[in-house]
Amino acid sequence: MKLPSIPYLADAFLGVVRRFPLVMLAAAAGVVVSMVLIEHNDNIDEDECIKILMTCALGLSSLLCASIISERWKLSFPAALAPHLVVLGLLGLYYFTLEPNDDMGTIVTPVRFFGLNLAAHLAVAFLPYLDQSPVEDFWEYNKRLFGNFMVGAFYSLVIFAGLSFAILAVNELFNLDIDEKIYAHLFVVLAGIFNTAYFLAHFPKRFDFETESVENQELATPTNLFTGPLKNLTKFILIPIVAIYFLILYAFSAKILIQWELPEGWVGKLVLGFSVAGIFTYLLNYLMVKFDESFAVKGFRRWFFYVLLPMVVLLFVAIGRRMSDYGVTEARFVVAISGVWLLLMSVYFIFSKRDNIKFIPISLAFFSLVTVLGPFNAFKVSERSQVGRLEELWKRTTC
Repeated sequence: MKLPSIPYLADAFLGVVRRFPLVMLAAAAGVVVSMVLIEHNDNIDEDECIKILMTCALGLSSLLCASIISERWKLSFPAALAPHLVVLGLLGLYYFTLEPNDDMGTIVTPVRFFGLNLAAHLAVAFLPYLDQSPVEDFWEYNKRLFGNFMVGAFYSLVIFAGLSFAILAVNELFNLDIDEKIYAHLFVVLAGIFNTAYFLAHFPKRFDFETESVENQELATPTNLFTGPLKNLTKFILIPIVAIYFLILYAFSAKILIQWELPEGWVGKLVLGFSVAGIFTYLLNYLMVKFDESFAVKGFRRWFFYVLLPMVVLLFVAIGRRMSDYGVTEARFVVAISGVWLLLMSVYFIFSKRDNIKFIPISLAFFSLVTVLGPFNAFKVSERSQVGRLEELWKRTTC
């Protein structure tokens, strides 16, 4: 295998910059701010840097969404500027509503940041397929995104490890007394610039893979759809792991029924972990049944959401008890609304005849936004709940 030349890599990087200029600008700005924070100079405004860094991080996926809209619907200049300007306006609004001095140390800012980021990342997954595009195209597109991300992350870690050992060796052999912050700087540059550029360099330039398969006669083959690593990951690793979760949680449910006592502790976390792993495996396994008729593959596709439904009931029982005893907090609200989403998923895939997997990221993005925005977000609901409990306690003590 011939290694790519330096001019080839330079041309590939410039191609990424030309195709996704604002995304790469956000990545570069985030890297610069991260390096400033690593130096921890007393002359810098740390809160301001954190605000810029969070906005840049949110801008990566948000600005990529704008580029997807322009490319997917072939918008010409100046119409192609519209989605980018809208996203830039929303990012500016997010930046100016951040108040690190007031709520950076509370759960509000990180939860809202995570919710918005999750919605933006999910939008990258489903935006090109909001029309009547085939589910197979949607699946293939996201398979490529997942594969590119994993390969890019692996390359970044390998390069980081290799260069870190090289720096360590030079430092020890020549007694250079190199500042240890150089490792953090190296990690930030690789994660922010190299990994982002690699992912974008392999970002699909078309979204109609069924047409591509007709032209190339390749896409519909088991080898192309399911490479060895992907098939092995799904069939021999993820499905057995989810099955283990299933056995543990059902055994725990039997224990609850036998002892007739409500669940305590981190049952909700286990159920959510089982659900996330299971739905991710379901997505990877979605088309494998066309090429693999084994019991594990077909059975998982057929029965997963039937198995998940009782676990959702267990989740509601567990979080319902916590809310009844201690009221609503942001974390409990997130668990509860996650349970509502899982219930919706289970009911849809059990009763729907289409089993359209586009519904998974679209609905999850909606629930993420509802959780962190609007009049009934996690923060306002938990505030009303805790204030109500304090008022009730005050009345009891004064009566």
